[in-house]
Order: sequence, then C-alpha cells, then structure tokens
Amino acid sequence: MDLKNIISCVSLVLLFFLTIGVILHNQFTVQTMTTMSMQKAYVAIIIDDFGNDRRGVREMMELDIPITVAVMPFLPYSVEDATNAYKKGLDVILHMPMEANYGRPEWLGKKAITTKLNRAQITSLINDALKDIKYAVAINNHMGSKITQNKTIMNTIFNLLKRKNLFFIDSKTSQKSVGSMLSKETGVVCLQRDIFLDEKKTYTHIQRQMNKLAKIAHEKGYAIAIGHVGPEGGKVTADVIKKMAGELQKQGIEFVGIVKMKNIILNLTR
Repeated sequence: MDLKNIISCVSLVLLFFLTIGVILHNQFTVQTMTTMSMQKAYVAIIIDDFGNDRRGVREMMELDIPITVAVMPFLPYSVEDATNAYKKGLDVILHMPMEANYGRPEWLGKKAITTKLNRAQITSLINDALKDIKYAVAINNHMGSKITQNKTIMNTIFNLLKRKNLFFIDSKTSQKSVGSMLSKETGVVCLQRDIFLDEKKTYTHIQRQMNKLAKIAHEKGYAIAIGHVGPEGGKVTADVIKKMAGELQKQGIEFVGIVKMKNIILNLTR
C-alpha cells in the first residue's frame, strides 16, 4: 500500500472515531440537561397587595397553581379576598404595612407599624390585623425597610408570632433586615424572598424573572418569589405565571403554598 492510501485509511479511521465521539458527547449532554431539568425543585409564589385594587385579582385566583395570597388588612376587600382564597384552599398570609426608609406615607395606609409606636401599640395593631385576616398562617411585610432592620420592633413582632404559632416571611426590602437573626434567637421560622417577579411591569421582564426563579430553585432545591396584584403587576403578572407554569413544571418545578414550603425548607436545612 502506498503512502497516499495509508494516509487516506488513517484519515477515515480518525473521522470515524471523531464522529462516534461527537455522537456520544451530544447524547451525554442531552441526558445531562434532561436530568437537570427534571430534578425536583419547589417554588412558592406569594402574591402581595390583595384587599384593595382589583387589577389581576380574578386572574390570580383562577391560576391552576397554589399561589399564596398576601392580604393587606383594613381595606375594602381585605376580608373578601382572604375568605375567597381560603375557600379555594390557598394559603393566606397577613401582608402587614410597615414603615419604610423611603416612599410615600400614604402607601402604608392608616394602620401601619411605624417607629413611633410602642410595644403595646404594635401588639394591638397586629392582633387587630389578624382578626381582619383571620385565616392568616404567617405575616410578611408590606414595604417595611425601616422596621425590618429595627431589632426592638421586630423582636416584639416575633414574640407575638411565637405566641400565636405563626411564622414570618421576610420580603427583604432591606438587606439589613434582622429577621434571620431573630429567627435563631426566638425560634420563630423566618423565610426569605428570593426574587421579585414584577419590579418592572412588562411581560418580558416577568418572564425573565420566572426563568431566574426556576434556576434558583434548581440550584438550592427551593425558591420563593413575590408578585403583586394591583398597579405593580396585576393581570400582566398573572398572565405570565399562567403561560409559564406548565413549562416550569416540565423542568421539574413543583409549585407549593407557603406552609408546605416552610416544611420543605425546614427538612432540607436540618
């Protein structure tokens, strides 16, 4: 066999093995991606601001996944929204207005927790709010950057939650929040928001946030998101969740209420 034929044979053999290698690599990549996408992960979506503005309320209530309904107290539709959510089997939480470092005071409403209140006034206010939202299993903060970084006030809130066997969901409007620290000191469970869905009220942004939510969930096993009814999100947020829920479920995401999420997190972090 001359040199030309030898080179040709060697080239064919190399081409054969290169092709086999590419095929095996592609199969491995597809299998790996499929395995990753099908890994079980849990997502809880809290929808804030029920109780007042009606934009998106009906659409959120009609979703096929178990959202958690966060209802602001003392508003025209507070009792109605909490009752309807409870009857649908959804978790209800008290979305308690709390003073912020910045923002308009009128956004808080007339009965908000502020730094001007003493311990007795704060306790009385939360008790009244829980009577208004009587199905609440937990509390999260509406605004509240100034309050959640105030250890004295948060200690009052956590001690009340402990007596009532409730837990706290920190919306993380302040990176200086003392929620996690007080959780360790008091034994009150404190969950934290991982992502806001609708900081920008556009379909593209919310879709991007939903994908990011799934990524976070797959990385650590679970993730908590917050969206809104009313002017901040409303129907747009509901539409994106509705259209993307099935896609995320195919990726191994299971949507759960906040009570089940609490139990999942406690089991995973023990």
